[in-house]
Amino acid sequence: MPGTPHLLAILRRELADAGLTLGDVASAIGTSERRAQNLMANGTMKLRDIDKLVELLCLDFDEILSEVGYPRPFGAPLALSASVSSRFEEG
Repeated sequence: MPGTPHLLAILRRELADAGLTLGDVASAIGTSERRAQNLMANGTMKLRDIDKLVELLCLDFDEILSEVGYPRPFGAPLALSASVSSRFEEG
């Protein structure tokens, strides 16, 4: 996703505003703090992990995508379900 670095910048801002730590992020996506830090810094986070962070923050995925510049297609769900996001999983 070309807007991933911008998307992660938005998520980092929201995580800081919510007072969540890198440990909270790592726990939410099921990895170590170091790996979570690398994923967020490099902009290589998988869609399913981004969705988990959106869920952790109780945010609307639609609003975040529109902030990045991706309008939500008419009738599309507001957040990705686990079954949908797993279909788009990288690697």
